[in-house]
Amino acid sequence: MLTNYTSNQLELLQELKMPSVFNLYNTRDNSILLPKKEYGVLLLVDRSTNGLKTLSRFNIGKQLRYLYLPKQIQVYNKRFSINRNNFADEISAARLNVVQMPSALTQSFIVDITPFIAFLFGRFNIYKYNTEAIKFINSTITSLSKSINSNVIKKWILLYVIDDQYLDGPIIDKHLYGYAFLRTFMNNNKQPGALGPNLDDVFLCHVSNGGANEVRKIYNKDIPVDFSRVRNMIIRIKPDISIDSSSDDDSEGSSKDESNRTDTDTLPDNEAGRSSGSDNSTDSINSGDKSTGSVDSDNHTTDTTNQSPISSPKGFDDLIDNTARRQIAGLIQYADMDPQMIHRHQAIITKIDDEQYKEDRDIPIVGANEKSADGEPLVNDDNVVMFPFLNSTKEKDSNVSDVTNKVAIADKDTDIHNMLDNVCLMISKDPTKERELHTLLYNKISRDPKLAEESLKLFKGKDYKALLVYINEFHQDYKSKIYPVKKEVDRTVLKKLDDWAVDNGYINPVSSDTVLNSDIIGSVVDNNIHRVMSQKQLTWNSMPEQVESYITKLLSDNGFQLISVTMIDKDPPITQIEPTYKSEIRIKVRNTRTRKTQTLTFDVPTLMEGKYHISGGIKWLFPNVIATLPIFVIRPGRVQFRSSYASVTYQHHTTSTRENVSVYVGGINLPLLIWLLLYKSFDDISKDLGFTYKAFESRKEIPDSMPIKLLLSDKKTYLGISITNSTNAKLIRAIAYDLQVLMNKLAKYEDTFDFYMYDKTSEYIQLYANRKNVSYLFDKIKRYTIDKRTEEILKARGIDPDMYAVAIKCADLCINDTDEERLGINNVNIRLMDLIPSQIEKGLHYAISEYKRRVLIDPNANLMVNSSWVINKLREESVLLLYKDGNLTIESAQFTAARLVGPGGFGKVDMVQIKDRNIVADHFGTFDCVDTPEGNPGISLSLTTGFEYDPSQHIFSSVKANNSYKNMFGTPVSQIPFVSSDDGNRAQYGGSQCRQVVPIVSSESPLVGTGMEAYLPNYSSQKFSKRAPVDGTVTYIDNRVIIIRDKFNKSYMVDVTPSSLQTGAGKYNALTHTPVVKVGDTVSKNQHLVTNQFIKPVYSSGANVLACFKPHNGFTYDDGIVVSESFAKKYTSLHYQTIDFYVNHVSEIEEWPLMKYHRDGTMKYKTDDTIIKIRQMSFGGFNEQEVIASTDCEVVDIQVFPANSSFDGMIRDVEQALYSKTNSALVNSKLKPLMNSKELIANTGKFEFRKNKLDRTLVRIKLVEYRMIGLGDKLNNRHGNKGVISKILPDDQMPRLPDGRHIDICLNPLGVISRMNIGQLIEIHIGNILDTTRRWLSNNKSDVSKCIDTLCELFTILDGFSDKRLSKKMVAYLKNVPVTTQQKIIDEYIDKGVRMIFPPFQTPNMDSINRAAKLVDAELESNMYIPEYGRTTMHPVTWGILFINKLEHISAIKQNVRSIGPYIQTTMMPAKPGAHRNAIRIGEQDSWAYLAYNGGKEVLKEMFYVNSDVPQIKANIIRQIEEDGSASFNESDYASITSGSSNAFDVYSTVAGLAIK
Repeated sequence: MLTNYTSNQLELLQELKMPSVFNLYNTRDNSILLPKKEYGVLLLVDRSTNGLKTLSRFNIGKQLRYLYLPKQIQVYNKRFSINRNNFADEISAARLNVVQMPSALTQSFIVDITPFIAFLFGRFNIYKYNTEAIKFINSTITSLSKSINSNVIKKWILLYVIDDQYLDGPIIDKHLYGYAFLRTFMNNNKQPGALGPNLDDVFLCHVSNGGANEVRKIYNKDIPVDFSRVRNMIIRIKPDISIDSSSDDDSEGSSKDESNRTDTDTLPDNEAGRSSGSDNSTDSINSGDKSTGSVDSDNHTTDTTNQSPISSPKGFDDLIDNTARRQIAGLIQYADMDPQMIHRHQAIITKIDDEQYKEDRDIPIVGANEKSADGEPLVNDDNVVMFPFLNSTKEKDSNVSDVTNKVAIADKDTDIHNMLDNVCLMISKDPTKERELHTLLYNKISRDPKLAEESLKLFKGKDYKALLVYINEFHQDYKSKIYPVKKEVDRTVLKKLDDWAVDNGYINPVSSDTVLNSDIIGSVVDNNIHRVMSQKQLTWNSMPEQVESYITKLLSDNGFQLISVTMIDKDPPITQIEPTYKSEIRIKVRNTRTRKTQTLTFDVPTLMEGKYHISGGIKWLFPNVIATLPIFVIRPGRVQFRSSYASVTYQHHTTSTRENVSVYVGGINLPLLIWLLLYKSFDDISKDLGFTYKAFESRKEIPDSMPIKLLLSDKKTYLGISITNSTNAKLIRAIAYDLQVLMNKLAKYEDTFDFYMYDKTSEYIQLYANRKNVSYLFDKIKRYTIDKRTEEILKARGIDPDMYAVAIKCADLCINDTDEERLGINNVNIRLMDLIPSQIEKGLHYAISEYKRRVLIDPNANLMVNSSWVINKLREESVLLLYKDGNLTIESAQFTAARLVGPGGFGKVDMVQIKDRNIVADHFGTFDCVDTPEGNPGISLSLTTGFEYDPSQHIFSSVKANNSYKNMFGTPVSQIPFVSSDDGNRAQYGGSQCRQVVPIVSSESPLVGTGMEAYLPNYSSQKFSKRAPVDGTVTYIDNRVIIIRDKFNKSYMVDVTPSSLQTGAGKYNALTHTPVVKVGDTVSKNQHLVTNQFIKPVYSSGANVLACFKPHNGFTYDDGIVVSESFAKKYTSLHYQTIDFYVNHVSEIEEWPLMKYHRDGTMKYKTDDTIIKIRQMSFGGFNEQEVIASTDCEVVDIQVFPANSSFDGMIRDVEQALYSKTNSALVNSKLKPLMNSKELIANTGKFEFRKNKLDRTLVRIKLVEYRMIGLGDKLNNRHGNKGVISKILPDDQMPRLPDGRHIDICLNPLGVISRMNIGQLIEIHIGNILDTTRRWLSNNKSDVSKCIDTLCELFTILDGFSDKRLSKKMVAYLKNVPVTTQQKIIDEYIDKGVRMIFPPFQTPNMDSINRAAKLVDAELESNMYIPEYGRTTMHPVTWGILFINKLEHISAIKQNVRSIGPYIQTTMMPAKPGAHRNAIRIGEQDSWAYLAYNGGKEVLKEMFYVNSDVPQIKANIIRQIEEDGSASFNESDYASITSGSSNAFDVYSTVAGLAIK
C-alpha cells in the first residue's frame, strides 16, 4: 500500500513511472504517470470508438489535468463538429479539465484520437487506411504545434491501449486498427523515425478486466525499430489473437500498388483462404513462435493460423462472383467492428460521394434501408452517412453486435411506422399535418416501450377504434411543436426530495386526535408541498457545486484555473441591531499566466429553514419564478431563445415580394443567414436544410429545377438553388433572400463570398452594424449564451444544446408562424436558487472584462470582483419579496407561490398580458386554478398539493383534467371543506381570506376538516412550531427557552418567547407558546414541544361555534353579523407591537416597563395605562412624550442599545430582572446567554441601525396586545362568506335552541343563496351531527360497545370516498384497540369533540347526511326562541357548528387620531400614516366625503391651510403657540398662499360647475 511509504519513497516511485524513465521494450510497469508540463499525449484505444471511457480505468497520475477536445476537426477532408456534452460522464470520471482552444493550452494535455482513427478504419481499405492514419497523427501534431507556444510541449507520445472490454473474444490482427498501421510502418521501415518526424514515443498499455494493467515503451523516434518484439508483447497480452506473421516480412502498403490487387485482396484472411480453395487449420500460437502461411498461384495471402468465427455454408464460393464476395467480406468486417460504429445516437453527419465511397473502402455503403440497433437509419435519403462514435452519449462495452436484437428492433420500428401511416391522418383530420403528427407520435412511441407494445397490440388485433382512442389520449397529453421530447419526472430525484423532508420532519401530518392519527390522515391525504422546501434547501446545500459548473468554462477561457468553490455562513456582528444574515461564496482560482492564486468572494443571502432570508432584520422570500423554457413563442412569427446570459429574438417579415427572418441579438438586427454563418459555412447549411446550389455564367443557363436564382457579388456569375427538402422550403427561400442582400453588400466592396468557410471573425456582421466591438461581442455570445441550466433543459427535451441547432429550430418555428401556449405546462419550469450561481457568473463576466482592461496597463493586476454583486442584482431586479408569516396559511402560500414576473419569466408586471393571466388548461393538477391574488390576478399562481416537478430535468408531471382529483388545489383552497360545492369565485375568496386570519386565545381545530390542517404545522417555520432539534432529554423549561440534551451530552436551545408574525397588511400578529413537555421527558427529533394559538396540535386558526342562518332585527343586512358577548370574548386576538424611542441620557426616562415590574412584579397593562414617559430638553423648555396602551397588553421583552455609559445600570437591571434565570440555565448547559450585559456595555456607542451609527440610545419595548372583538371587526367561515360585526348582544338575548343553548353567531341566509357557496350548508349540517354525537356519547358512555358501534357506523356513512378508504381505517382502528383505549377515545370525543376529514371532492351526499343525523338523533333545523320578543320563529332555522375565523381587518387598529405623532420636517405631514395612534393623510376621496355630509367647511379649511402640504402656514401657527401659548387662524392672512390640495379642490369644483364662495 502506498500509505506504507515515506514521502521521499513516494516521490521516487513517481519518478520511476515517468515516460522519460521507461527503457525501450525492457521497462514494464502497471501505470504511467504523465507529467504536468512539456508533454502532448495522443490516446488510441484499439477497437473502441471513445478512448476517454478507458482512460478512467487506467492510472495516468494526477499531474496531467487537461483534455484537448476541439470544437471541430478535419479528418480526410471532412470536417467534424464535436459536442463536449456527449463526453460529460467520461470527462467527469477521468477528472479532466476540458480545453477547446489550442492557444489556451499551457501545460501537458491529452487528446483522444480514437474516434477519428476508427472513422478512417471504417472508411478506407486496409492499405489506404494505414497511410491516412499515420498522416492524421502527424498532421494533428503539426497543427497543434503551430497553435501552441513552442515552450509548452516538447515531446509528443502515443498511448496505444488494448482494453480487454473491447477485445473479449478471438480476433484477427487486421481488425485491430491500431495494430494495423503500427505493423505496416514499423515493420516496413526499421530505421529511426518510422512513424514520422513528429511522434517521439509510443507506449503499449494493456487495461485488464481482472488482472494487473501493464505499460511498455514500444517505439522511440531515435532508435531503430524491432517490430517482432512488439508483436510478441501483443501476443502475450492477447493470446487468442490471430496474427498473419507472413505479412510482417511483406509490404502491405508502401511497396504494393493498390491498382494491381485482385478482388480478394480486401477480404479477411480466412475469406481469402476460402476463395483459393485451401484447407484452413488452426494452430496454437505461443509467444515468440512464428506462424506460417502460404500464397496461392494468384498471389493471394492465405492465413493458416486462424479459423474465422463466421463460417460459410458448403458451396458458398460457387454461388457468388468476385464482386459479391468482396461486398460480403466487407459486411463481415463491418459486423465484427464495435457496434458503436454502426449505431446511431446523435450522429455527426458527413456528406460522402457514392461512387468514390465504393472505390475507397472495402466496407460497402450501408443501404438506404439499413437500420441501426435502435431502428434508426444509418444513411438518410441524401446518402448522408451517420458516424455516431464522435457524438455518442452512451457507449456499449461489447464489441460484438447482437444481430437478432437489431433485426427485432428494426422490425418493431417498421411496425410502428406502418401503424402511424394508417392512423395519423384520421387523428389530425388535415392531410398537410399528417407527416408532422407522424413524426411527433413516433418520437413519443419509439421512446416508450409500454406505449409501443400496447399500440401495436391493438393495431395487430385490428381494434382500430380502441387504438384511435389510445393514441389520441397520449397525443393530447403532449403535443409541443417546439420540443420533440417529453420526459417523465425522475422518481429517484423526487425520492431524494422526500428523504430530505423526512429527515427534517416536514413530510408527515400530525395527529388530529387518537383515531385520526398521522398514519390514517397520511394514507388518505397525500401532499407534495414539502418538495418546495426540499428543493430550495438541497439546492442551497449544493451551491458550491452549482457555482463551479457555471463558472469553470468562463474562467478557463480567460486564463484562470478554478481550484475550489466553498460556501461559509457569516454571523452578523452584535452591533447590527437589524441583522443581515449572509453567506460567502469563496472561489479560489489560479492565473495560468502569472501562476498567482487568489480567492474571489461573493456575498449571497443565507437561506433559513428552506424558506426565507433575513436582511435588515426583515424576512425576505426567494420566490418560485415560472420561467419559460429557453425557446418560446411570443406570438406567431416571433420566437425568442433566452438564457441567463443573453436573448436572441427571431422575427418573421413578409411582404408582397419576399419573406425573411431577422435575428435581434446583442442590440443588432441581423439577417438569419448572417447569424447562421457564425457557426457553419453556407455549404454546410445547404446540407442541413436540404438544398443544392450551383454557379452559372448566365441566368439563362440555370435549369428550371433550380427555381431560386441569385446574382453573385462579382455581378457576372449566377447561382441556382434547388430545394431537395420541401419541409424547409420557406426557410430556404428566406436564406436565399439574405444571401442576395449579402452579395449586394459585398459587391460594393468588390469582395467575394466563400461558400465553404464560416464567419469566424464576424466580418459579415460588420456590414450590418456600425460597432467596433462586434467580433468580441459575438464571440462571447457564441461561447456563453447556452449556460449550464439552458444546456440541461435543451438536452432533456431532445434539442442539441448548440447555438446553430437552436437557431435553425427557432427560425423554422418563426417562419412557419408557429403558435404555442407560452405558459403551457410543457413549456415552463421553475427557477429557484439557481439565480444565485447565474448572477455569480454574470459578476465574473463583468470582473473579467475589467481585468482585461487593467492588465494592459498593469500586467500584475489581479482579478477583482464586487462581493455585493449578487445581493445588489437581486434587489435591482426585485427578485426578493417581503416574507409574510401572519399565519400558517399565508406562510405556506408564500413559499408555494409561483410568480410569472421575475428572471426567466416576464420582466415586469406590465408585460403580462390578459391572455397570460388566464387559466391555462394543462396547468390542472400543477397550479391551483382557483387561488390567485385579488388585486393583480394571474400574476402569482399557487403550486397544488399534488404537483410533481423534477428539478434535475426541469419538467413537470402533467395531470389530465378530471372532476375528482383531490390534489388540484394549493394549501389555502385545500383547507375549504366541500369546496366542490362552492362557486369558484367564492372558493377563491375563501382561499384569500384564509391568509388574513389572526390568532385568537380560544382557538381550536375544526370538527369538519380536510386533512390539510394536519400538514401545515410541519410545514411551518420556527415562528410557529417549536420542534426538538435532536433526540434527547428535556433539562430546562421556562417562558423563554426549552433546553434539550442529546446522548452525547451536548445541549440545544429552543426559543419559546412570543413570536411576531407579519401579516399581508403590514401589521403584526403574536403567538404565545405553552410547552407540552416537562423536565425529564424524552423527546425525539422534530417532535413538537409547544402548543400555541395556531397549533393545537393541528392548525387551529379559529373556533367551532354554534351558528345559524337567520336575519336578526336588520343587523344581518348585507354583510352584517350578530354575535354574542361570550363569542366576543372567545375571539380575543393577539397582536405584536414594537415601540422604539431614543434618549440621550437615562435620566430622561420618567416611566418605563421595568419600573412597573419592580413595583408590581408584572409588566401587564390595561387600556389607557402609561407604558413609557420621557421628558427631554428642547428649544424653549421641555418636551414630554408618552406612550399609552390602546388595549390590554403585556411587555414581553426589552432591549437597550446604548450610545453612552449612563445606561450601563439600566442594561444590568434588564438582564437581572428578565434574563438572569434563563441565562444561568443556558450557561450551565454551555450555551450562549440570551442577553449578555457585558457584551452590550463593551459595544457602547458602536451600534448601527439601518446602516446609520446611533448617536442616541435606542430603547426597544416589545409587547403583546389582546384585542377583544368589537363592532366593525371582520369574520369569515372557510367558504368565502365574510361579514362585519354589526351587533354584539348579551348571551341571554341571542336566539335559543329547544334545548336551551344560545346561538353564538347569526349569519344572513342570503349569504348562501347569492354567493352560491353551498359548502357552508354541508359543513353546518355535518358539524351539527358531530356535535350531537359528542352529546350522544356523553349520555351513553357507560355502554362502550354501543358507542364504538355507533361511531363506526357514523364514520362509514359520512365517509365521502367512494371506496370508503377513510372509514375502513378508522373503523379498523376502533375495533382493534383494547376496551380501555376505546373508553379513553370516547372520553376524548366527549371532552374535545368528534372530528372527521373531507378532502376536496370527497363530499357525502344529502342522503348520507340525513342517515347520519337520524343515527344520533340530530335535528338539522329547529324553531328558535327569540328572547327579545318572547316567542319562537314561525319556520325552522338551519343551525349547527361552523368553523369561524377572525380576520386582520380590526376596526380598533384602523381607527387613528389626526394630528398626533411624528411629522416630516420638510412638509409637516404625518410620517407614518396608519401606525399606532398616529395620524393619517387626507386624500381626495376623504375631502369629497367631508363635503358631502356638510361637515367639511371648517375641516376642509383646516386641511387646506393649517394641516396642508404648505409648511410655511404650519410653521407660523407653531411659532405663535410657542410664543403666546395659543394661536388664532385668520384665513385672510394667508390668502396669498395656496396649497396643492386647495388648488385641486378649486379645479374639481369648477369642472363640476360649482362656484366657490
